[in-house]
Parts: sequence; C-alpha cells; structure tokens
Amino acid sequence: MVQVVPTLLVLCKILADTSRRAVRLVVVVVRVNRRRPHATRVSAYSRRCRNFPGMVNNSSIDWLFAWPDEALLAVASELITADNALVPAHHRQQIIEHHVDVHKSVIDVSRDFVTTLRRQNYVTPKNFLDFIATYQVRYDTIRDAVLTCARKPT
Repeated sequence: MVQVVPTLLVLCKILADTSRRAVRLVVVVVRVNRRRPHATRVSAYSRRCRNFPGMVNNSSIDWLFAWPDEALLAVASELITADNALVPAHHRQQIIEHHVDVHKSVIDVSRDFVTTLRRQNYVTPKNFLDFIATYQVRYDTIRDAVLTCARKPT
C-alpha cells in the first residue's frame, strides 16, 4: 500500500474530491408578481442564466412532483372563470378539460423525448399556467380579428 504524505496540496485535493461527490446545490426560484402573475418580464435570475450558461448547463433539475389531475382541473377552473367573456359558457368545461389533457400529453411526450433523444424537457406547473394565459390572450386576439372582419362592409 502506498503511503501518502499529508501535505497541504494533498489535503486540498481530498477536500475538493469529497466536496465534489457530497455537495448538492439546491436552487429554488419563485418568481411572484402579485399585480401581474402571468407577466412575461424576464427575471434577474433568467438573465443571469442566459449570460452565464455554465451555471446551469451541468445541472440536473428534479422537480418535486407533478400536479395531480384534480389540481390541474381546479387551477384551470379558477383561471377560466364562468364570467370570463372570452370563454363561451357552454364550452367552458370542455376547454378546461382540454387544457388538462394537453398538459398531461406534453408530460407523456417529454418522457418519450428523454428515452429517444436522451434530452430532458421539464414540464412544470408554471408551463400549465402560461399555457392558460397564452390561450386567453390568443383567443382574445383572434376573436377581435374575426369581429373586425365581420364588421367590415363588403
């Protein structure tokens, strides 16, 4: 057995190797803007990640859990309310269920994506909230365009 002399350099290397194996860094980012919860403003953290990609490139993200179907339905029901002028009342429940189905299908496709291409695509509850907000904005834009065309004299 080779005897290693405990010099400062050897001790530093042992400390670095042990730390590299044992240390786990957990970064939790919660971006809440109470006045505009679905705002697309770029946070300082997002800007930092884009400017210094090495900070996150060799990281793995492990989301704690996915939302169950009941939670997705409850959140969609709260965001797509019955008094929402953008959503016809007789189609409201179908639209809510469609949002949940699309979100679940993205999760399934992301699992396939990992197995086929070995690339991770993270589907988070924030994606679900953004999907609903984008739907409402796009629906409003398209509805306005259709109404404008309908009002034009021929």
